[in-house]
Amino acid sequence: MLAHDPVNILLVDDQPGKLLSYEAILSGLGENLIKTNSGREALEHLLKSEITVVLMDVSMPELDGFELAEIIRQHPRFQRTAIIFVSAVHLSDLDQLKGYQSGAVDYVSVPVIPEVLRAKVSIFAELYRKTRDSERLTRELEDRVTARTAELEASMLRQMALTEQLREADRRTRLVDDLLDVSRITLGKIKLRPERLEIVAAIAGAVEISRPLIEAHRHEFVVTVPEHPIALNGDLARLTQVVANLLNNAAKYQNEGGRIDLLVELAGHEVVITVRDRGIGIPAQMLPKVFELFSQGERTLDRSHGGLGIGLSPVKTVVEMHGGSVSATSEGVDRGSEFAIRLPCLGPEESNGYQAVPSGLRQASPPRRILVVDDSKDAAESLAMLLSLSGHQVAVAHDGVQALEMAAAERPEVILLDIGLPGMDGYEICRRARQSGLTDALIIAMTGYGQERDRQRSKDAGFDTHTVKPVELSHLMELLASHR
Repeated sequence: MLAHDPVNILLVDDQPGKLLSYEAILSGLGENLIKTNSGREALEHLLKSEITVVLMDVSMPELDGFELAEIIRQHPRFQRTAIIFVSAVHLSDLDQLKGYQSGAVDYVSVPVIPEVLRAKVSIFAELYRKTRDSERLTRELEDRVTARTAELEASMLRQMALTEQLREADRRTRLVDDLLDVSRITLGKIKLRPERLEIVAAIAGAVEISRPLIEAHRHEFVVTVPEHPIALNGDLARLTQVVANLLNNAAKYQNEGGRIDLLVELAGHEVVITVRDRGIGIPAQMLPKVFELFSQGERTLDRSHGGLGIGLSPVKTVVEMHGGSVSATSEGVDRGSEFAIRLPCLGPEESNGYQAVPSGLRQASPPRRILVVDDSKDAAESLAMLLSLSGHQVAVAHDGVQALEMAAAERPEVILLDIGLPGMDGYEICRRARQSGLTDALIIAMTGYGQERDRQRSKDAGFDTHTVKPVELSHLMELLASHR
């Protein structure tokens, strides 16, 4: 016999002699044989053990084989149990049909032929083992598939998290680059490298930088330049960056398949560079503010496109440093926008006698301990980074409780405090800060309201000064420099 896991074979007969004969015939199969003398005793074994084959006499007192088989089949646990009837008399076709309806799967007649009984029991036992092994393998395969699926899902989640981290790192890198530019320009740390150049060189460089983004949005792009060269004194890298910035904005702020026009023309002693799009436009109330740092308009506060909307502030400053001007026009929301840069040209006799115009620059302040309080994390983070780049030690809080805790621990020299905070507003924070001993700190209110009553309320709460958002960085630097 081959080695295998033995299964339980239940032998049911009210005559002990028959049970002994069945046991003798089947003992060589290597299975576990269980002998019972009644249907009731058989049911007790069925309920406490896993039975593979039931070999039972048809004629038994109290509970005959047909009744026992029917009870077994009604229980869902015994659906796979094989039932073999043993009958001492020849069963009619009707009796055999009754047996099959009761749940029997085979019959053995008396006198029992040992080889036949062994073969029948052996077949059912082996079939049971193969079915059990197949189900076990199926469960193992399902478990492996489930585990592998979970591993793949976890891997995908890790990959998504890594991709998001890379995106965030790229966003922060671009943010830092923008902030560095703003800080250097505003504080007068940037130096132009003027040279005599043709404006078409800056235009070509800007088109090369912006074309991938324009093509990705499937925009129509039309460039018109004059036939004759136009010369000026300027920093090629900075002017290229300025034009590319306007082209990128035009690409991002309109639906795919839009149109961008880049027009260069000579107007008297000036070259005019116009970037026109058919995008979301600019509300009339935002037009005067589009070149301000951290302007709150939908177009300039570019959080949805991976930046903080500070690009147009350097545009204005760089253009003015070249002695030029920049303007924005729009017929309104969803009516497109137009930006025009005007720069002085050189005549044929002029050379590099260029003097940069550092418009709006202010004296930098000595390093300060500063606490920025704003519930807008982007705005607070950006302002903190700008101040850090200027040499200040900056901490950030996003609510009143955190602000007061940090003020008590850090003892800042300056607090830039947003008024419109949820929960505890800026007025209450200022009053509590003064009560806690910060009497010498410079506390600056930042709010969207600039009426006289708003300024008076700030003063009553203990603020030193009241600024209206968006706060001009140059004005902020003046306040910091003036504080003693």
